[in-house]
Amino acid sequence: QSTWGHNCNSMADAAASPDDEVQTFDDLGGLKIREFMFGPASSPVSVSVLALKELDPLDALDLLEGNDYTGQLVWVGSTMLCEYLSDRVDLVRGKRVLELGAGTGLAGLCAAALDASAVTITDGNERSVRVIAKNVAAALPAHRERTAVAPLVWSSELQGLHRQSFDTVLAADVAYSSKAIVPLFSAVAAALAPGGVFVYSHCPRAKGAASQKKIDETIDAAALAEGLVGEAVDLPLLYDVVDRHLHEADDRAIVRRSRIVVYRHARA
Repeated sequence: QSTWGHNCNSMADAAASPDDEVQTFDDLGGLKIREFMFGPASSPVSVSVLALKELDPLDALDLLEGNDYTGQLVWVGSTMLCEYLSDRVDLVRGKRVLELGAGTGLAGLCAAALDASAVTITDGNERSVRVIAKNVAAALPAHRERTAVAPLVWSSELQGLHRQSFDTVLAADVAYSSKAIVPLFSAVAAALAPGGVFVYSHCPRAKGAASQKKIDETIDAAALAEGLVGEAVDLPLLYDVVDRHLHEADDRAIVRRSRIVVYRHARA
């Protein structure tokens, strides 16, 4: 059976041991080696990454000063995406794969473990890129040899993508700011090879259903503008989020669904 089943109300904890080794790399801070298991129990895929378990108060202060450490966390959207890929291996096996906004690089490393022919893992945050490089360096040789790491800021480095070079583009939990959504889909459209797919995993965390609806509508509009048509994947109920803001009319809590959407170019 699959290991689907993390709750979106918290960050992904997966099967990390309490004795996880803490490593410090220059100014990267204390990162734990965390092992994740995806797929059926009979033949699981194991992926290990260096990641923060949570943000401490000093990290929160750094966020206020513009230092973003959120990419060093493993978010639920990433584990959702890895679980889905382990169930749909055909999307990555033998394919050229690009991960955008990778954070720790978990999904890209999962794609490599699932026998992608080549994987490029990218992020726009310099600190995240260094963490990804550490994670790729620690991967199994067979996975490491076919995985590249590169900085990529969608808004300013779109031309740096190898245009129409990737069979599969991956992203998870990267669309929490409306201003990032259009550059994201522009990068996706530029990177996808003819017949390619974009797999996007998103666990809603906007403050209130109205804000989340606006983000979801912006995603749909940006995809349509790039000629991409999405097909939503059915997800386990444990990935639902109960909005703590009550419906004004009848005081019912609103359930917002997590999403994995597979986008393809619209047929002419």
